[in-house]
Amino acid sequence: EKLLDESKNQHAYFIDLVNGTEDSILTVNRDYEVVLVNQSTRRIFGANGVPMEPGFNVMKLAGANMAEFKKPYESAFGGTPVTLQKNYFGREYLVTYNPLKNSNGEIIGVSLFTHDIT
Repeated sequence: EKLLDESKNQHAYFIDLVNGTEDSILTVNRDYEVVLVNQSTRRIFGANGVPMEPGFNVMKLAGANMAEFKKPYESAFGGTPVTLQKNYFGREYLVTYNPLKNSNGEIIGVSLFTHDIT
């Protein structure tokens, strides 16, 4: 019971941490589906008609440049972090794609940290 309480507390700290910033934070699994998304990301994308929620496939944002859109994800899935400047909704952002590993060291997803540099 004590371990369960500690785990719940750690989860609460983590959720407060990712929601306590104006930066956008999300994680994506190998199927390009959103797993975790903070409030800032939901607000920014939601205001622009994009329902950025768990389960949303980020490839829907690729448009005509699917191959180019996938490159930073594929790099992170391969173990190499990438930082790019991108334009979303008329604003400039610095986006960092990082590999996410499970307890066995296998890459299971990608985290995206997006900072508005407009």
